[in-house]
Amino acid sequence: MEWRLPIRSSRSSRKDPGSHTNDLEAKVRELIALAGSISLPCDGCIAVHTAEAHKHVSSREEVAEALGVAISVNAGAAFVYSTWTMDAFDAVIEAESQCPGR
Repeated sequence: MEWRLPIRSSRSSRKDPGSHTNDLEAKVRELIALAGSISLPCDGCIAVHTAEAHKHVSSREEVAEALGVAISVNAGAAFVYSTWTMDAFDAVIEAESQCPGR
């Protein structure tokens, strides 16, 4: 069985992201979209998905929780990339020490 990511073509209507599967409620899809929007960051996306989350009866607390998840995911990614950056910096120093005068 082949698994395919259920994304819509760019020609599809953007009124309800991912709605062709109906596996998630519209409210949940909008909260996910809102969390993704702050991760980009995309001002227009934030505006649209905030309004859509409200339209689908998301509470202030639900929006805050979705944003909190996005913040924690981004913080985790920032931590991982920070450690990789420090490793890269150490590698530059090591390479420089092996080739003096460069």
